[in-house]
Amino acid sequence: MGTDQHDGDGPYLRRLARLAQDPHRETGRWHPRAMAEVIDAVGCVLRGASHPMVRRVAAGLAGQHDGHRPGGPFRGLVTPAGAPLDQAVLLDSLACHVDEFDSLHPASATVPAAVVVPTALVVAASLGASGPRLLDAVGYGYDVLTSVAQRFGAAGLYARSWWPTSTFGALGAAAAAGHLLALDDDALTHALGIAASAAGACSPATGSARATI
Repeated sequence: MGTDQHDGDGPYLRRLARLAQDPHRETGRWHPRAMAEVIDAVGCVLRGASHPMVRRVAAGLAGQHDGHRPGGPFRGLVTPAGAPLDQAVLLDSLACHVDEFDSLHPASATVPAAVVVPTALVVAASLGASGPRLLDAVGYGYDVLTSVAQRFGAAGLYARSWWPTSTFGALGAAAAAGHLLALDDDALTHALGIAASAAGACSPATGSARATI
């Protein structure tokens, strides 16, 4: 994504970065929906925390815990004692989706809550961010994830054995974290590029593996 997308007002990843940090966006009007998504996701995480799969993964990660890892420890809902950032987000994301009660965005065939909300909560907590800023970040993350998924025909990817949330979810998480960290246009574009590097390859609308994302 980004190398062959030059329509509109610039390369696609840069346009996504602007979408995730638009200072003119009326963010407040998204707060009620974002709050509902956060509340729903937290409920899913709390329910999923006791799932055997989550417990096994948590036990495995506990053996790798190193309090001296750069940027840690962080706190998630499943890891209240603190953990490296990737572990805190991973466990909360797994718990959010493990029972498949998290909310679905039908048009994009994704479950944004499983990747955007845990990332936003952990990063916001580490920064001491305000509630409104958290909700803004969730809204931006949802916008980026669902926009990308729809652009690349995510609803048609199931037939090709792609899981759209796994394919595009990192972009939504990066947008939410980047907004909370107040990354500038260039930094957020790079962050989205790193997130996109794990997405594989498909082309807009068809899901064909002909154009590198």
